[in-house]
Amino acid sequence: MTKDDVDLLKHCLSYGRYFKCIPVDWDYKSGRVIVKSRRQQIFVYFSILLNFLAMLCRIYSVSLHPSSIVACVEAATGAVLYTVNFLIRLDVPVDVKVVQMVNLIICETSIVDPQFSRMRLIIRLCLYTIGITGSLISALLGILTIAAPCQPLLLSSLRCHDSIFLIKNCAWLIKLIFGIVEFILFMGITIASFYYICEVLMQGIAFLWMDCLSFVKRYDQGTQNIVGYRKLQIFEKCLNSCIRPRIFVAAALAIPGIQIMMCTIGVVLFRSGEVDTVKASIFLWSCFVLSIFTMIMFSAAAQISNLSIKWLMRCRWNLKKKSERKLYKSMAPLRLEFGNNFVERLTPLVQEFCVRQTVSFLLVMG
Repeated sequence: MTKDDVDLLKHCLSYGRYFKCIPVDWDYKSGRVIVKSRRQQIFVYFSILLNFLAMLCRIYSVSLHPSSIVACVEAATGAVLYTVNFLIRLDVPVDVKVVQMVNLIICETSIVDPQFSRMRLIIRLCLYTIGITGSLISALLGILTIAAPCQPLLLSSLRCHDSIFLIKNCAWLIKLIFGIVEFILFMGITIASFYYICEVLMQGIAFLWMDCLSFVKRYDQGTQNIVGYRKLQIFEKCLNSCIRPRIFVAAALAIPGIQIMMCTIGVVLFRSGEVDTVKASIFLWSCFVLSIFTMIMFSAAAQISNLSIKWLMRCRWNLKKKSERKLYKSMAPLRLEFGNNFVERLTPLVQEFCVRQTVSFLLVMG
């Protein structure tokens, strides 16, 4: 990691310390990520419990109030997004392997190479965009709770009937409390998801991608031998053990679907008779951010597989020693796994699938 990447990680963990939503913290003495004490983790588990209860309430609120199809789809998309974020942050008990992998990426300095500066800048801009968008949505949910408490998905909608807020005494104070609770809950789950999605998944994939590019370059220059490929395989196994069961599964399977629904809703809102520019812009901007994230994630993972396959096919003709030929037979291409599947060369075409499905939904709804 570069200094800017480490600073971004520190900011994320400092917000996690403030909202009690991340089970790890930054140790300024050792300059590493450490697991919080059991006493501190109690607050994190309590926030997970609150997010779980809020998730159930949001899912229930979607079916509680009759409304138009577009409004129901809006609320359902928000509920699915909240549920996916909850599953991503559900790190119980704390996976120590994830902490060790993050520390390995922090301590590794061989990838801090000028040739990767533009690549790292693009990834960093993507991470900043995701963080700012999550904070903006959290603030807008709090404001929406105060201005329109009976909107589906909001916790305050549970106290509504026929779009009328039932609490009359000190209604403004109750709405303000609901708004603060909405902001804290969504901000907490956003920060926790940002840590696992961006600092663990995205940085891990980017690190392996750049390390693979660097290895191929050194091998072509004659400064690296076939044994160096083992290092890539070891990190690939560590990365898969950290992201395959939960993080990558949620990101790879759910985020493209959410992207399709957000784009569809945004276009429908712009085409409707009563154009809600702010709401439509939020949906389309969120769709744009998710599409950039999925393109970088799947493209980098596919590039890792392609680079390793091409290198294995090419280096077989350069092996002269018998020990190297035996070692070559035991080598397999690098591939990142999510659940029982893995990313291959054609996986980035998921964006084409998202575009086709969005157009299909718009034709059906139009």
